[in-house]
Amino acid sequence: MTNRKNWLPAVSTDWKGANPEAYRALAAAGIHHIELSGGNRAFWDELDFVHNAKQIVAEMRDCGVEPSSVHLPFAPFETLDPASTDAEIRTEIIAYQSELLRAAADVGVPIAVIHPSGEPYRAFERGERMKYAVDTLRQLAETADACSIRLAVENLPRTCLGCIHEEIKLITNEIPSLCVCFDTNHSLRQPNPDCIRALAGKIATLHLSDYDMIDERHLLPFLGRNDWHEIMLALEETDYSGYLTFEVSAKGVLCEENLRLAYDKLMEI
Repeated sequence: MTNRKNWLPAVSTDWKGANPEAYRALAAAGIHHIELSGGNRAFWDELDFVHNAKQIVAEMRDCGVEPSSVHLPFAPFETLDPASTDAEIRTEIIAYQSELLRAAADVGVPIAVIHPSGEPYRAFERGERMKYAVDTLRQLAETADACSIRLAVENLPRTCLGCIHEEIKLITNEIPSLCVCFDTNHSLRQPNPDCIRALAGKIATLHLSDYDMIDERHLLPFLGRNDWHEIMLALEETDYSGYLTFEVSAKGVLCEENLRLAYDKLMEI
């Protein structure tokens, strides 16, 4: 059983928050780890991450923060859905995401988070989509293994693949080197503590935020309906040993002081 006191805080920030001013503010609040995230491919292409990763990460380190993970882009779905039925698109996805994986690994980022699918999916197509997702993720996991970065598949909401823990287990059972990023505001059909226990041993990183259990909201912890006491117990019981990475939107009251207060409360409940 692990001890939550050993889990350091981190923040998932999109490229708009990836600047020296934001880095220094986080460091001043005692948050020294960042997940570099950009949902839309346009963010990554604008920054040319593949060629500028060293400069981007050096700037972070100069400001007292370290990259704990990257969140690979997942939009637009038309061109970045790992479960696309179009073989050419899947081939292009593998090539594109592999470049990002290698660039992140080259600058010492330990984990890359990836979505297993887009949406919406109808019930009758889930089996076919799962087959394509597993094939895409397997090839990306091979790239990740070759360059020594861990690839973490994220549980997702609504009709996406991975909306129940059984689907995440199916994917990770098919790809043993694949770990899990568990998002505490994506599970709409199963209690979060149950999902954490079902995925014991696979969860390598977290996206922490709160929600109304109707849809994802990315609220600051304790502003929604999550049972944080039970979530933290489940993480300890299953020997979680990663970061507590907050993924909170501006509407979710994102600011350095509030994140630190939420982290400190999670340590005590």
